[in-house]
Amino acid sequence: MSYGITLHAVDLDWQITLLEFEPQIANKHLQPAMTRAVHAVKTAIGSRMTFRDRTGEARSTLMSKVSGQGMRIKGRVGWWGDGMPWHVNVLEYGTAPHFIGFVPALGVTVDHPGLPAMKFVEGGAAEASPEVLVEMEIAAVNITNDLAVKG
Repeated sequence: MSYGITLHAVDLDWQITLLEFEPQIANKHLQPAMTRAVHAVKTAIGSRMTFRDRTGEARSTLMSKVSGQGMRIKGRVGWWGDGMPWHVNVLEYGTAPHFIGFVPALGVTVDHPGLPAMKFVEGGAAEASPEVLVEMEIAAVNITNDLAVKG
């Protein structure tokens, strides 16, 4: 999941060009706003993870990260890298009933009943969306104000 920022201004082309030469203005406002936004999304997703997965990895490996400079600042929330639990997608989107096969430890053949979609990522992102939009709007206004002083 990712968030973009849209600046609305009469002189938008000039502002974007100026920000390319002065990324510290975007860094000053976007970096902290994006950090607060991804934290809000991570918190909202985590609060919706009311299930207890078998290994506990889903909740413990949920991460957030802000990277980039200037107008290329990006926020990321989710699971990635070597420690990513494979079952997060199954929990998020659910699965239809399916045949597992013979389980030697139990000595039985098993049919899995399936799982309903939990939509904790989708729901968490939607829950945090108003807070994220406010953070990005404030950052955009502050950038516009700083650029007006420069102009």
